[in-house]
Amino acid sequence: MTEPETPSPSPETSGATGSLPAPPNRRRTAIIVGSIAAGVVLLGGITAAVVASSAAQAEAEAKEKRAAALVAERDAALDTFRDAKDACGLTAQDGVSITDEGQTMTIDNSSLAFLESIQAATIDEVFCVLDEVGGSSATRSLMESTRALDGRQTDEWDTDWGSIEVSWSYHPDDGLDTVWELELSDELSDLDD
Repeated sequence: MTEPETPSPSPETSGATGSLPAPPNRRRTAIIVGSIAAGVVLLGGITAAVVASSAAQAEAEAKEKRAAALVAERDAALDTFRDAKDACGLTAQDGVSITDEGQTMTIDNSSLAFLESIQAATIDEVFCVLDEVGGSSATRSLMESTRALDGRQTDEWDTDWGSIEVSWSYHPDDGLDTVWELELSDELSDLDD
């Protein structure tokens, strides 16, 4: 007769605690899955860092472009009186003076400006400047109707980059004398070169 077979211990029932280490395939799978997960997290972190760096660089470039645009706008605004003077064919010999880095202009007019010996702008040249700097027809009417008894008059209007104020007085002997002041917006006047 043959001896009855003794059942060999099964992996589930052997050992002091009754458990065996996981088979090598399961351990290897866990290590691979853990490595992949760590790689995905690391790749995600690197991608987030690159995206954040690119966003910061784009923001810095946008700020730099905005600053350059503001400087160009300020410089163009400061050329307003020079451009108007040139467009109207005026020179210093015509009694025109531009000071304060382009923010102030004076124009001397004389009722005798048609004489070549008088260094003053004609009234038409004064009104040409008014048109060039965006003055209104109401301002022109006020200038035309000013009398010597009225004293110094003032008008102001807004521009894209701030405002312009013109003040004037009239006397039959001296003509219409004007002082033009350019006021930049806070954003433009606070710029450093």
